[in-house]
Amino acid sequence: MKPATRRRVVAAGVILSWWTLLALLFAPQTYLANLRAPRPLTWSEAFLANSALFYMWALLTPLVMWLGRRFPIDRGRILARVGVHFLAALGVTVIHLVGVGQLNMLLMSNAATYRPPVPAIALIVGYGATDVMIYWGVLAAGHAIVYFRRYQDREFRLVQAQLHSLRTQLHPHFLFNTLNAIAELVYQDPPRAERTVTQLSDLLRQALNRADDHEIRLSEEIDFLHKYVAIQQILLQE
Repeated sequence: MKPATRRRVVAAGVILSWWTLLALLFAPQTYLANLRAPRPLTWSEAFLANSALFYMWALLTPLVMWLGRRFPIDRGRILARVGVHFLAALGVTVIHLVGVGQLNMLLMSNAATYRPPVPAIALIVGYGATDVMIYWGVLAAGHAIVYFRRYQDREFRLVQAQLHSLRTQLHPHFLFNTLNAIAELVYQDPPRAERTVTQLSDLLRQALNRADDHEIRLSEEIDFLHKYVAIQQILLQE
């Protein structure tokens, strides 16, 4: 599975798990709030009602996060972007309420005859206000994820730049010293010179092969250090 596909699958799993958890948490509240209804809901019906409510938000969460990326609330454009998201929140609220009504018709057998314990207009206004708050909550979570990824990217680029600068300074110095040492060992100790050439070749091959890797296994790093220390011992044998 490609990394991008894996990230999408993980994100979808997190979104679905989050809204399922909320459906389970709010099911008792829905059950108790409908005890005074002409025909109270059962526990399973209360869960199905909350499933329709929150699974619609699971479907709308990617849309809200896309709107957050498309119209980020940045410095210098705060008022304009807040206005855009206020209108978007109203539109998403309408979509959510209509979708919840349709899902209830599909999931609950008594949806057509069910009568809530409060006027329908009160439910619509209450759910609408809650939907607007949820929209802004999801939007804030999306912004937090974007800013965190930007921070990680900046930190990674900074570390890469520092490592590149360090390698630029150290590689020629280390390489030239090793080559000079090998040149002397060719006459003084040919077997050791041969081992050093082999170790240097392995070290350079390993460094070039993992130049673009973001993660390195500990065993590979230890092996790399062993080769480096062995060459340093030859250079500093005095």
